[in-house]
Amino acid sequence: MSFFRLLSLVLCLALLSVFAPAETSAALKSDATAKQKVQAENRKASVDEKLSELEKKLSAREAENEAAENDLKKADQSISEANRRLRTLKTERSTVEQRLSELRQDGRSVERDLREARSRRQTSQGGAGPPRTPQPLRADHACAICTCPAT
Repeated sequence: MSFFRLLSLVLCLALLSVFAPAETSAALKSDATAKQKVQAENRKASVDEKLSELEKKLSAREAENEAAENDLKKADQSISEANRRLRTLKTERSTVEQRLSELRQDGRSVERDLREARSRRQTSQGGAGPPRTPQPLRADHACAICTCPAT
């Protein structure tokens, strides 16, 4: 072999020894990077799947909350309506109780006037005999002791 040929062979071997590990290292790095990329993609897919599940759960909870809120509004309206009705009934009851009180007072007044009239009648008759039982009033009567429209 010639000197130049030998020298070129040595140089080639030297170059191969210098660049071969770099290529092997680059290939290994490229392979590792590809594996990391696959792992990252798998993790991203997993995170996306979990995110999708959480979004579905959130959407379901929001729907439940909206339904509960609507039910709460309806209940609040019913309570307000019931409270208004109770206030109306309380006012009506007060009016009825006032009227009942007036009627009771009128009844006591009529009883007092009736006793006084009986007493006057007995006095005018001289107090003789048992007291007479009152006769029912006629529709066209006119007396000074009752409060009927005929007087």
